[in-house]
Amino acid sequence: MQRVVSGSSDYSYSSGNGASYRVFRDPVHDMSEFPTQWANAFTTRISHFTDAFSPLIQTVQFDELTCAFIDTPQFQRLRYLKQLGTSYFVFLGASHNRLEHSIGTAHLARRLVKRLKKAQPELGITHRDVKCVELAGLCHDLGHGPFSHVFDGHFIPAVKGPRADGTFWCHEEASEMMLDALVKENEIDIPEDWVRFIKDLIRGEPRLSIHHDPPEKRFLFEIVSNKRNGIDVDKWDYLARDCKMIGETCTLVASRLLDSARVIGDLIAYKWKDSQSVMEMFQSRYSLHKRIYNHSAAKGIEYMIVEALIAAEPVYQLSDAIEDPKKYLHITDSILEEIERKIDDPRLEKSQRILKNLRKRLIPCRVEEKATSSSDVAPDEHPLSEEEVIIDFSVLHFGMKDKDPLQLVQFYGKHKPDEISYTRLDESGYLRPMRFQEVIVRCFAKDKRKRHQVQAAFRRIMESLPSDLPTNYPTTPTEAPSTPVGTTMVQLPGEASNLQTAKPPRSKATTPFATIPNTFTTLPVPPRSPSSPSRANHKRKKSDYSGLNVKENTPSDDGSRKKVKRGD
Repeated sequence: MQRVVSGSSDYSYSSGNGASYRVFRDPVHDMSEFPTQWANAFTTRISHFTDAFSPLIQTVQFDELTCAFIDTPQFQRLRYLKQLGTSYFVFLGASHNRLEHSIGTAHLARRLVKRLKKAQPELGITHRDVKCVELAGLCHDLGHGPFSHVFDGHFIPAVKGPRADGTFWCHEEASEMMLDALVKENEIDIPEDWVRFIKDLIRGEPRLSIHHDPPEKRFLFEIVSNKRNGIDVDKWDYLARDCKMIGETCTLVASRLLDSARVIGDLIAYKWKDSQSVMEMFQSRYSLHKRIYNHSAAKGIEYMIVEALIAAEPVYQLSDAIEDPKKYLHITDSILEEIERKIDDPRLEKSQRILKNLRKRLIPCRVEEKATSSSDVAPDEHPLSEEEVIIDFSVLHFGMKDKDPLQLVQFYGKHKPDEISYTRLDESGYLRPMRFQEVIVRCFAKDKRKRHQVQAAFRRIMESLPSDLPTNYPTTPTEAPSTPVGTTMVQLPGEASNLQTAKPPRSKATTPFATIPNTFTTLPVPPRSPSSPSRANHKRKKSDYSGLNVKENTPSDDGSRKKVKRGD
């Protein structure tokens, strides 16, 4: 019997042997990625859905056990968590949620482990391994809170602080809590050792399943959350999905790396000829973090939301929900609307004022932005946020902090598929970054009228920090040199034919960080208005994003009050 769920993005059907399946339409992962016999079988069974497997409407398929996890309140909660958090306030296409990302990750996880099982039967991959890896991909984001990393990265540390051992709560802990609740409350028949294995696959390391007999296969922990080099199906899905939804072109072809994967020495390696694809994946990650996830407007909105949630904490006690799965089930992005609806509660007045300014686009104004390396500027555990100023530290990297991620990936050659090696510069190419991590330091003025004063004060502080610019870095346009400025070519010891780019000398504290101000963020000199007695005592309407009262207007040099028109 075939059944279509009206108005839904999925439909189910039963096979001849009584097993039931569900097919989900996914705009990212194509049906063509399934084995041919699967596609033919599905087409035969539901042939009257002529558009089900067209290139315009892609699909993914799950069995009855996986659908039992999907059809639960704990998993369906992910429909109400935006994948890109506050970036949706800036990029209109970033409206996708964590539910579709989790389904895509589960799909890729199953594809990868089944391909390894078929290509390398000597690995002994079992049905249990396949299902646990698939379910780990499905459930890896169950613990995300409102606006994703805003909740566990900013709100909870600000409210709860560190534990006695110095660690902070993370959303992976909530994922384990919600997984336990999902299995128990929905009476899913699954062995306890499977649940422990799934939790460890989500964490990317054996902890709860370390004593399992026989021992769990080490390479399976690199599929959903790879702690060794960052190449995992979670990254494959969100890179492709985020790019598609915001209208970007994604250079990552997950199916190519998936077909290239091979287990050697209990680790997953890739074909050497795909080293450029691997490097482009890391570059895509950095680019999205720099341009999309850490967009200055989105970061400013993050601080507004955090401040609104902190002000509402006495009413909702959101921080206590991280220990209670029944309460956490209802903590989603809709918390903002819930705060706004309670117009008669005076305890929420400050939070509502902040959110009202958010709706009116009265957000913090970025007045300065500089980039440096993390070795010179270490972000505090809690970003500085005083009455008039926000200092934000955004750590950006290629996926493995300050390390070259390509040097952590094992490759194998066509003629020696069972031997792994690391790629050299003369093999993978010389055009590589000089560094792989940076810290973007941003200064925001909560009150746009004071942005000139805030920028000047921030630049004076930054003068005491060392610069990362090479001593011979050009500050004015020059003709393109035949050899890149600040680099020299040297020979590696013992390898006369292998060349690498040597790092240029770094300037020390004698070259102040702000000696060369950011010309792109420098504010124009505010125009002066003539003195007018009739306007000397004129009071402007006060509005700052946080609801804090501005006691007096900004005076001009001649003592009069200047009228400032609010910008966009």
